[in-house]
This record gives sequence, structure tokens and C-alpha cells, in this order.
Amino acid sequence: MTVTTGRASGPGPAAGPGLLGHATGRTTAPAAYEQEWMLFLSRMRRTGTFNMPRLYEAPPGLDADELCAAVDRLVARNPLLRARIRRRDGGYVQHVDEELEIPVERLTGDGDPYELLGEFVRRPLEPHHGPLFRAALAPLPGGGHAFATVVHHTIADAVTLDEIERRLELELDGRGGEYGERVAYPDYAAWQHEVYGPKLDGLIEAAAGALRDAEPTVLPGVEPRTRVPGSVRSAEFGLDAVDDEALRALLIAERASPFMAGLTALTLALQQLSGQDGALVAIEVSTRRRAPLRDTLGPFISTVPVHLRATGTFRDALRATRETVLGALDAAVVPYHRLLARPELRALRRAGDTAVDVVYQTFHEGGPPPGGRLRRVPYGMHGAGFTADLHLSLHEAPDHRRLGVGHAPRVPSGTVAELARRFETALARGVTDPDATKEIPGP
Repeated sequence: MTVTTGRASGPGPAAGPGLLGHATGRTTAPAAYEQEWMLFLSRMRRTGTFNMPRLYEAPPGLDADELCAAVDRLVARNPLLRARIRRRDGGYVQHVDEELEIPVERLTGDGDPYELLGEFVRRPLEPHHGPLFRAALAPLPGGGHAFATVVHHTIADAVTLDEIERRLELELDGRGGEYGERVAYPDYAAWQHEVYGPKLDGLIEAAAGALRDAEPTVLPGVEPRTRVPGSVRSAEFGLDAVDDEALRALLIAERASPFMAGLTALTLALQQLSGQDGALVAIEVSTRRRAPLRDTLGPFISTVPVHLRATGTFRDALRATRETVLGALDAAVVPYHRLLARPELRALRRAGDTAVDVVYQTFHEGGPPPGGRLRRVPYGMHGAGFTADLHLSLHEAPDHRRLGVGHAPRVPSGTVAELARRFETALARGVTDPDATKEIPGP
């Protein structure tokens, strides 16, 4: 299928050192550092998959053929959806297949349509073979269709999911030519290697030095590590006790973000539960901070380990967390697995059989495009790929806030529930009275 693109279509000036230029139309580029880390994780595949799904209900008035044709145009107009990533000369290279077509799968069967789609989106996507994007639909008994898209984490982040949905709605509305990208992801990856490649060893050295005083987190009831991780478990917890207005006022006053407030609450909860005076947490931060990348499809997410201490009032702890996070952004370009290869980091991770790896992120889910024809259907964390003993996600959506926790079997469900309770209490009390002491009562 041939389609015309919107703005930034066709070749443009290449990006020079330190400057992101315009989309060049390149079809081959080295894998970005963010993709290197995702590829490392997907090879480990401790649990689940690295698929990022969205489920929808398509109304009876939206014909299945019309929806499939819109997806065809979406794939044809967005090169990254046709990419695959392969090893070459000791590294990774991403290549866009200019002729690839990815037809929508039409599922039939006696089961619940959304259960059929759930099985579909959990089916592994392979970066080496591709494709890294798929879509499927299944008829609903009362008319209309259940519909799903799924994309591999090596070419997507949460913003990408929202942007794919926005572009699909434009395709359905016959306005696909209205969108485009100022900088395509392969251009970003090539620019990143050119600018940061010579500096990478120094950045790794600095990031390792920032952790010299860290110690592993030890939580009650955790079983010793084994070589067989077992099946991941997941749980979700509401955060109804958190006052939205008080949180917003505190964040404005301290020039902080919901991510920083949640990380402060997590540090307090970990310190209280472990009895330690600090917390070692790997935070997932966005590398989508430059304006030209605002609507670019791709994985602009990096994992950075930080050592945090919460002392004084909640306001004091929030300020310290903010400084730590802002300081850690310089290390966001470093592929996490290269940092973990440092001898001191390997020793830290192996310091205790009952220590736990903790990862924290915020997940901002934008609202659906206004006037869209597809209705989102909640899916949750089913089948998600977790790479740490504890993976906490603060989910922020227009109509709710919740804490999702993926955890290894060696971390008891009771410990997870107590950590979530302490997290909610620390955040709720902290935003309501940020200058009070931070003691969190026991169960």
C-alpha cells in the first residue's frame, strides 16, 4: 500500500552533533541505547513478555473492513511499525522493511472475544524476526467488534501507545495525511550514537560512583534467590486516600512531578519496612525531553539506579528526591545492562540472597482522542514482563490513580500488600501535611 505522509515527509537535513535535525527517511540505523536495554531484557525474559497492548470496543457502525483498512494505512505511513532489530558486527541494527504489510488478524471462536484478544496480545513479538506491531479483532455478540493493538517495548513507550491511537483515529476519519514526525526514531538513534558514543564510558563511571554508599534493600519474609524465577505475580492497589488538590498544590510549590512524589513515598515505605536508612531503587525516566521528539514513535525510556534517603519532613524528602532525580537524568543515556556489568554493581546486587531489586516508574495514560470512534477497554498488567523482584508503577490517568506491583514469587504477597499500604499512607499524609513528621503506623 502507498500513502502520502503529513509534515516532515521525505528527506531533510541530517542531524549534526548536539542538534536533532529533521526526518531523513533513513531505513537503517544503530539501535538506540534505550533499545539495547530493552533487547537485553527481552533476551532474559524472566517472566511474561515485553508486549504493550491496548484493547478497544469498536461500535457496530464501524465496519470491520473499514477498521482493517485504517490499520493498513497506519502501518504504511509509520515506518517504525515495520521495523525489526538484528545483531550485526557485535551490536544491534534496526531496519525498516519498506514493503512489509501487517494485516489485521480476524479471530473467531466460542470464547469471550476479549479473552481471545488477551491471548493474542500475550503472544510474544520477536525483535529479530518482526513484526513488532500487530492488530486483531473479534466480533462481539451484540454487534461491533473487540479490537486490539500490540507493540513491542523495543519500539514503543506509553506516549507511543497514545500516539498510535491518535493516528489510527485520524486514519479512520480520513485525515491520516495530517500527522507526521519532525524526527523519526532511526534519526534519533543515529544522532544519539554520534553525540553520546564518545562520552559513554565517562557517564558509566559517574553513574557507578554515585552508588558507592548504596546497600541492597532487604524486606521481611523474602525467600533466598534461586536460578528459577517462577511465574510473575501482579497486584493493583487503589490510592483513594490521596487528596488530588493537596498533591497538585504541593507539586506546584516544590516544582516537582507526580513521579517525584511517588518516589518519595516509596522511599519512606521501603525505609519503614526494611528498617534501613536508605533505599536503592532503579527508576525509569523519560528521554523524550527535547521538543522535536514529543510525538515521535519509539521507546524513550531509560532505567537509572539511584540511592535515596528520606529524612526530615515529607517536604524535605521530596526536595531531596527531586535533586536526586534531576541529577540522575545525565545518566539516562547509559544502557542499564552496561552499568550493571560494572564489578561494584554486580557485587551490590549479589550482596545478599534475601535482598530485592526494586524498579519504580510512573505510567501516564492520556485520555482518548476527542470524538474518537474506538472505546478503550481496561486490560491491566496481565502478561507483563517484569525484570525485578519488585516492579512498582504509579498509574496516572484522567479519572483515577493506582499503584501496580509486579513481584517475583520470592516476595510474599503479604509483604507487597504492606508495602503498598505504607506507600499510600506516606503519600496521602505527606501531601496533606508536608511539614509534619513522617512516621507511618504499623499494621
